[in-house]
Amino acid sequence: MAEIISKKEAGELIKTKGRVIGSVIRSDIKFILRKGGEDGLKMIEKEIEKLGYPLKLNEIKTTEFYPIGLKALFLVVTKNVFDFSDEGMREMGRELPKFPSVMRFFMKLFSLNEKLFFQRVAPFWKKFVTIGEIVVPVFDEENKRVIATLKDFNIHPVFCPYIEGIFSVLVKIATGSDKVTCKETKCPFKGDEFHEFLIEY
Repeated sequence: MAEIISKKEAGELIKTKGRVIGSVIRSDIKFILRKGGEDGLKMIEKEIEKLGYPLKLNEIKTTEFYPIGLKALFLVVTKNVFDFSDEGMREMGRELPKFPSVMRFFMKLFSLNEKLFFQRVAPFWKKFVTIGEIVVPVFDEENKRVIATLKDFNIHPVFCPYIEGIFSVLVKIATGSDKVTCKETKCPFKGDEFHEFLIEY
C-alpha cells in the first residue's frame, strides 16, 4: 500500500482547528463495515496508528465532538486502504444524511417547501461541524438548480467528493428527485476562495 500522507502531513491535519460530532464518524464506520467488515476497520486503525495517532473507531461516541483533523486523517487513510476513487468518497458521503442520529436533525426540514429547505439547511451545518459556513446564493426553482458555497473549510481535498455526496442526498430527500447531481465548481485547492457546488435536480 503506497503511503499517501506523511507523519508530518498527518500532524498538520490533526492541528486543524474545529471539531466534528461523532455521529458523522459513526456513519463512515457503518459504511466501512459494510464494505470491508471488521478487518477493514482494523486496517484503517492500523494505518492511522502508524502515523502516530492510535484510534479505536468502535469507541467513537455519537454525541461527542472530535477534532476535525482526525476526521480528515480518517478519510485520507480510508481512501488509501480501500483504494477509493472520488466516486467511492461520494458514496461514503451519501451515507451520512441517512444515518439515524443525523437524519433526526433534518426530519423537521423535509416537510418544508424546497425554497425554505435551502434557506434553513445551512445553519444545521453547525450542529455537526464547528467550522465552515454554508451559504445558498442561488435557488432556481424553475430550472431545478441550486448553488451552495462552503466557506472557511480548507482542510483537505479528500472532503470535496465526500461533501458532493452529502449534498446530493440531502437534495434528493428534500425534492423527491431521482436525478440529483452535485458537482464542485470552485475549490480552494484549485486556487478559489471557497468551495462552490452546483446541484441540479
